[in-house]
Amino acid sequence: MGSVRPIRFELGRPMLFAGIRRWHPHAGAPMSIPAQWADFRNSPGLRDKPEDSFAYGILCAARPGEFEYMTAVEVPSFDGLETRTGRMRLPPLNFAVFQHDGAIAEIHRTWKAIWEDWMPTSGMKPVHAPEFERYDHRFNPLTRDGVVEIWSPVAAE
Repeated sequence: MGSVRPIRFELGRPMLFAGIRRWHPHAGAPMSIPAQWADFRNSPGLRDKPEDSFAYGILCAARPGEFEYMTAVEVPSFDGLETRTGRMRLPPLNFAVFQHDGAIAEIHRTWKAIWEDWMPTSGMKPVHAPEFERYDHRFNPLTRDGVVEIWSPVAAE
């Protein structure tokens, strides 16, 4: 993988997300997460977003052997959402922003390098809060290839 470094640091702002939340076993995630994204792209109200907006893959929670992942868009409020639509509020946090460039099937390597190589030597500590992948026009969902930003909440040690 090589050395991974943040492309920038960002002070986040309060954000509201709406989408699909599901639990995934670690071993099955390479199959179940793409299926979740397919369901997300076909969800009325979630799929109809401006071309210049972002889609998010959010790591919400974890427990032994599995994690909760949310496919989402940012919304101005939760008013008018269907009751089954997942919701998340994210407070303003400091983020280290990384870039994954290439096949989405290899994004786990970038995540691993962040946590195993960069984080322990960075002088930063992780903040217990959701991390997310941010997808924009540089990512092609049909070829499952392109640029994805990974936003990891951090604080100085």
